[in-house]
Amino acid sequence: MEPSRIYKLYIENPHDYYEAKRDMGVEGRSASRLFYLRTFNNWIKSALFELYSHDKMSVLDLCCGKGGDINKWRIAKIGHYVGVDIAKHNISHAIERFNKIPEYQSFPSIFIVADMSTDQSISSYLQENILFDIVSCQFSMHYFFSTEQNARNFFINVSSRLVPGGFFLATIPDSDVIVKKIREAKQNDPKYSVFSFGNGFYRVVLPQKKFPIDKPFGIQYYYYLEDSVGSQKTDGLVYVPEYLIPIAVLIKLASEYGLEPVEILNFHEFYEKYYEKFKCKFHKMVKIEEDEEKRAQQWDAIYMYKAVTFKKKGAYMGPQGNCGNKIRVQKIPKDWE
Repeated sequence: MEPSRIYKLYIENPHDYYEAKRDMGVEGRSASRLFYLRTFNNWIKSALFELYSHDKMSVLDLCCGKGGDINKWRIAKIGHYVGVDIAKHNISHAIERFNKIPEYQSFPSIFIVADMSTDQSISSYLQENILFDIVSCQFSMHYFFSTEQNARNFFINVSSRLVPGGFFLATIPDSDVIVKKIREAKQNDPKYSVFSFGNGFYRVVLPQKKFPIDKPFGIQYYYYLEDSVGSQKTDGLVYVPEYLIPIAVLIKLASEYGLEPVEILNFHEFYEKYYEKFKCKFHKMVKIEEDEEKRAQQWDAIYMYKAVTFKKKGAYMGPQGNCGNKIRVQKIPKDWE
C-alpha cells in the first residue's frame, strides 16, 4: 500500500469543500466546542485591523469567505470595501451579511467571484487606477503556495492594487510550528511513512519530516479543525489539503513585489505583545473556556497560526475613499448567480 494511503481515503479538494460548506450561523458557532478559539482568532483579526486602519480607508479583502470580517471593517469606519472569493456561495452569504449593516453605518462595497491564483483576476473586474489602503487575506493564503506560479500570481494581485505606503495584512499557518511539531512526532504506523500531531480539536498529517530548501512550494499537509476545516465521519476524519508557507520564502517573494515586512508574530506572541493595548476588546470579544483541559488544547491549536504585516514601498498617498464607486452593493460579474 502506498505511503499515507490510510489518510488519502479521507481527503477532499479544497475548492469543492469550501464551495459546498454551509455557514453554521450564530447559534451553531456559539454551540461549537471551539468557541474560545473562534473568538480568540476574531480578536486577533480585529486588533490587527485596528492597528493599521484609519477612517475612510479602502479595503480589498481577498478570499473574503462568507464575509465574517465585514463587521470588523465597519467598526474600523472604512470608506470602501471590495470582497473577493472563489466560491459563489461564500459571496452570496457575504452580501447577505453586508446588507444587514444599517444604512447610516454602511459604505460602498463591491463583491467579486474570482480566483486569486490567476494574475488577471483583479484586472478583469476593476479599473487599473483603483487602489487600496489595505489588502487583507485571512486564513487563506496558504492555498496559493501549492505552486510558485500561484503564489506569484497572488502577490501580483496584492501589490498591483496596494497604494504605496499601504499595508498587506494576513493570518497564516505557522510553518515553523508545524515543522517543529512534525519533527517531534512519532510515526503512527511503521508500515506507512505518515506522521501526525494534534489533540481532541485538531490534527495535522504529513507524509514527511524533511523539507528540501530548494523546493519550498507545494509542501502539502492535511489538516482537520473541528467545526472549521474538514469534518468528522463514522469511518474517520475528513482532512483538507493545505500548503506550508516557509517564512523566509514569504519574505523574499513579497520583497520582489515591493512589500517589506513590518511584523511577523505567532498568535501567542501577538497576544503577549498586544493584550494590554486591546485588553477591553479582548474581554468583550473572547469567550474564555472554563474547562482547563479544553482551553489548553485550544490554546495549542491557536499556536498553529501567525499574523503577518507587510508595507508597500513608497510614500503614502492618503485614504483612497470610495474608489469612485458610490453604489452600496455592486456584484461583479453581474450574472454570477
